[in-house]
Amino acid sequence: MVSRFLGRAPRRLATAAAIAGFLTLGLAPCRAETGKIERLDTSLRLVPAGAAFYQSMLRGGEQVQAIGKSRAWQKLVNLPVVQMGLNLYRMQAADPESGPGKFQNALDNSQVQRGLAMLGDMFSHEVFVYGDADFVDTASLIQQVIGAARTGQYQPMFAQLAAGHHVHPDNELPARLMLATLLKKSDLIKVPNLIIGFKLTDTKRAVEMLAQLELLVSIVCDSNPRTRGHWNRTPLGKYEYLVLSLNGSMVPWDQVPVDELRRFETKTGDVDQFVGRLKKLTLTISMGLRDDYLLLAIGPSTAALAHLGEGPHLAGCPQLKPLEKFADKRLTSIGYLSAALNAQINNSRGQIDDLFNAFDKALPDLPLKPDEIKQIRADVAALAKDVRALIPNVGAAMEFSFLSDRGAESYGYQWGQFPNLDGSKPLGLLSHFGGTPLLGIVARAKPAPSQYDDLVKWLRVGHRYFEEYALPKMSNADRDQYKKFFDLARPLLVRLDKANRTMLLPALADGQIGFVLDDKLQSKQFIKKLPPTEKPMPMVEPALVMGVSNAQLLRQACGEYWAVAEGLLDAARHADPEHSIPADFKLTKPTVTKSKMGEIAGWTLPAQCGVDKVIFPNAGLSDQAAVLTLSRSHTERLLSSSPWKVGGLLASPNRPLVLAAGCDWAGFVEAAKPWVDLGTRVVMAEKLDRSDPDAAKVQAAAVLDQVHTVLGVLQVLRTITTEGYFEGAALVSHTLVEYRDVK
Repeated sequence: MVSRFLGRAPRRLATAAAIAGFLTLGLAPCRAETGKIERLDTSLRLVPAGAAFYQSMLRGGEQVQAIGKSRAWQKLVNLPVVQMGLNLYRMQAADPESGPGKFQNALDNSQVQRGLAMLGDMFSHEVFVYGDADFVDTASLIQQVIGAARTGQYQPMFAQLAAGHHVHPDNELPARLMLATLLKKSDLIKVPNLIIGFKLTDTKRAVEMLAQLELLVSIVCDSNPRTRGHWNRTPLGKYEYLVLSLNGSMVPWDQVPVDELRRFETKTGDVDQFVGRLKKLTLTISMGLRDDYLLLAIGPSTAALAHLGEGPHLAGCPQLKPLEKFADKRLTSIGYLSAALNAQINNSRGQIDDLFNAFDKALPDLPLKPDEIKQIRADVAALAKDVRALIPNVGAAMEFSFLSDRGAESYGYQWGQFPNLDGSKPLGLLSHFGGTPLLGIVARAKPAPSQYDDLVKWLRVGHRYFEEYALPKMSNADRDQYKKFFDLARPLLVRLDKANRTMLLPALADGQIGFVLDDKLQSKQFIKKLPPTEKPMPMVEPALVMGVSNAQLLRQACGEYWAVAEGLLDAARHADPEHSIPADFKLTKPTVTKSKMGEIAGWTLPAQCGVDKVIFPNAGLSDQAAVLTLSRSHTERLLSSSPWKVGGLLASPNRPLVLAAGCDWAGFVEAAKPWVDLGTRVVMAEKLDRSDPDAAKVQAAAVLDQVHTVLGVLQVLRTITTEGYFEGAALVSHTLVEYRDVK
């Protein structure tokens, strides 16, 4: 969008207006619109615009049929072990008194078959679930109750720290705090509206099933005085539903151990107040047909069901706008989460507040003066503020997926504020993943020196508290050793801080960081204590890759860190000469080699480690990348520039991205194959008849052939690729799952 704004001058005004409109997607209210989305034959036209969440699953039957018609499925079904199991079942099912026989007779029953056919119809076309705005209050209440429980768990821990010895925990404190929270927020105790719908092709069959259900539930309800008359056929507009109406007063409270709950009261009458609130709640369960949808509704009344499809609906929400250009695709799912509910679900700030609030409540129990408590409270509040600032503000979210010629694709849109993410440039680090890794993930963050400043600030505050409160409680000898050590360490820490600020942070200002898994490392005996294998076996090898802005500064930073580490060792020796680190102990310097790709500094592991010498922990550096790996060969591949051959969405990764990820699932299976073969041979060698080696060999080959068939079917899933980028105010994640049927 920004690039368009910077494009041709005559288009800037119109484009700016489009940008401004899109930026409001996370905040703008839903409104009725006409377009491709509303013309979709889905439940989007029924769900109100004020929904807290919505999720639909589409084309379930089509996807199941595609699997059933695939060659991969046929190969699995035709496996000898599967056919053997099927034949065994058929033989046992022939006996009507056996378990399989009774099960088969039940399946052959016409009523059961009609029920199964209806279930198949229900899940073949569309299944949707929708919750109204009351779920926001419910989620808020749940979060607050969980927070109260956390506070009750944290407070004994802080009290123990305050006393300096073990304190018997108050096991009932979390329950008391949870009950107190429920009473304080009793206005949030409600039954939210939840509607689940199933699209049908045979509504006549559904009418027959509902009639049978009506009769069965009527018999059950009429047999109980509490529920008699609460199950009725109720007209709502032009539709009729079976409605079960319940309320809290119908609960047999005389049989509920309310007295046990009174143990958790903070004041007398709390439990009675809580029970009184529950008695006022109403619960309505409704089921019926609305055109070609079978609906199940749960809520405080039938109002939400009665007004379904009226007024502005979800299809007109601006958050659904990105779906419009994909409306003609073979959609398999559509999901939506309101900003209010998303904020409640992803309430990381609430968890932080719970921790700091518990500490704040424990402060009066600490042996401190009033002015000391005041200072600690101020510091804790400032720390909480800095931590909260690291958490992004989230808005509404929307996702959808569809089938394509390449496989299954999905788009996810998350509105909000993401100040730490940088999506302004292509991710050049993708060319330093070694060409054909099994897995790769890379993202770019914006340089944030202020966050490093905050870290240093709080380390200094923590050190100040250590010297004020912990140091005086140490023995004289320990205190003297600490002072000697810290007097020598202080200038080293200043040097370390300077290296971080002037060298490391500028050197890594590029902001890219990636993780790679590869399988090129091979050996016949990775661990010397294990027997060698006949052929070299692959090992999954992890690596960390970082984008480099200034290689020379990074070299200087590494030199500074080495000098600081050696200085700290000397300081430790000087502070405690009698029990210090041996004088002849020194840090082993790495072996440094240079090549056209860059520099590699690594350590050869000593023989007593008992691992193959191909394992060589090292760090590599070029003008574009810094890597940490377990082998020299892996480092050389990562330092050299080569396109990532994962394909999919990352075939030409030249657009600005925040994140990119790819998984070669078929490659994972291929890498596992030698180990699976080895394990299968070991197991078969123990189980087969050794008296006839030839027969055992034939059996082992047959088992391996079936194992390879299963592995081949697993490789139907080829690759998974994901790209993340900004589109207006939304963070978009686009994923492609590629699969290919077996030959």
